[in-house]
Amino acid sequence: MDDLRGNIVIHRARWVLPLATPPIENGAVVVANGRIISTGQVHDVTTHQSGATVCDHGDSAIFPAFVNCHVHTELSALKKRLTPDRSFVQWVKELIALRRQIPEQQHRDAILSALDEMHSEGIAGFADIMNTDLTPEVLSAQGNRWGFSGFSFKEVIDPQGKWQFQPKPNKTGDIHREQVIHTCYSAHALYSVASCTLKAVKAWCNARQFPFSIHMAESLEEVEYITEGKGSLADFIALKAADSARCMNNFVPANSPVALADVLGLLDAKTLCIHCVQVSKKDMHLLSKQKATVCLCPQSNRFLSTGVAPVGDMLSSGIRLCIGTDSLASNDRLSMLAEMALIHEQHPAVEEHEILRMATLNGAKCLGLSGLGSLEPGKQASFLKIELPCDFLDRPVSFLVSEAAKIMERPGIIHWVT
Repeated sequence: MDDLRGNIVIHRARWVLPLATPPIENGAVVVANGRIISTGQVHDVTTHQSGATVCDHGDSAIFPAFVNCHVHTELSALKKRLTPDRSFVQWVKELIALRRQIPEQQHRDAILSALDEMHSEGIAGFADIMNTDLTPEVLSAQGNRWGFSGFSFKEVIDPQGKWQFQPKPNKTGDIHREQVIHTCYSAHALYSVASCTLKAVKAWCNARQFPFSIHMAESLEEVEYITEGKGSLADFIALKAADSARCMNNFVPANSPVALADVLGLLDAKTLCIHCVQVSKKDMHLLSKQKATVCLCPQSNRFLSTGVAPVGDMLSSGIRLCIGTDSLASNDRLSMLAEMALIHEQHPAVEEHEILRMATLNGAKCLGLSGLGSLEPGKQASFLKIELPCDFLDRPVSFLVSEAAKIMERPGIIHWVT
């Protein structure tokens, strides 16, 4: 440690929120060479680190950077162009049509703006869903100047079971490398990918220890299609595939999307189930039993009127929950603060500290981003501070989860600590 002493910085704040351990009042985070050395009360820390540089952040709370477990940055050019007063299927149809009308450069500019927005909102890690190579190209052109870690998932849509693996995406190194965006595959949904392809994509991800991301139980239309093989979603898919995708998938009607995923062997500790709004207690038991993670996207669900995920019951079932913003085609912000605030509003009985874990530590764990999610020795010194109003000086987590999103547009509210 002595050889690092000249590089040691102690960041002191009224509150330090390590997430993996209880909040620390009058706390400090000790950093050297881009790594966290320790956390603790400032008196104890300074005693053991005499001569270190001290940065006093006053009446702020220091906490880990956010991990956005579901976003579609390449849909960012559709911001405020789609209206929420349509059915889920109609929204999908309009999205597909409008997306094709927008020039490529406009898509690139919107992606760049979205990446800037996520960084300004305190997001350090993400799982991005893509159908083109535009976002990886923008990231590469910018040299990933934001220092993001995470995944670009090449989304597979293949109702007819004709898809074959392409030369890309490839593994870009050790999954635990930091500030690297790994490219890999994901499956769109149970209703849009043939069972043979679902299994192949899942096996590909498992072989590389990558997470397997899939939209699941998002809407009533999806449930109707999976359980009865009919409805507006079935009609839309049949039209796109020129035949019944259900027949091509070679599976019999299931009790639910989650039950079907389980039968197909898609659920395990590496599976990231996006949305899970329309789930039963039996579904939640299956998700818990298989140790799958559920990614909540409450702002998107509200925009599309698809329902409210049973967060309290999921937690009681032992399901690990994380949070995603989804896309700007169904959200007007890429803000984890806004997502947390809505979860708190919809589920006031859920502990605030648990909601903050969903946006940080849980997300990092499910994506395998071992350097993010909490303030612990050895982790990246990638953390944030937020100034606490007088009314919340003794309730920092409450402020973050319920109030911060309302004033986020004010300058000087949230900062990266460097």
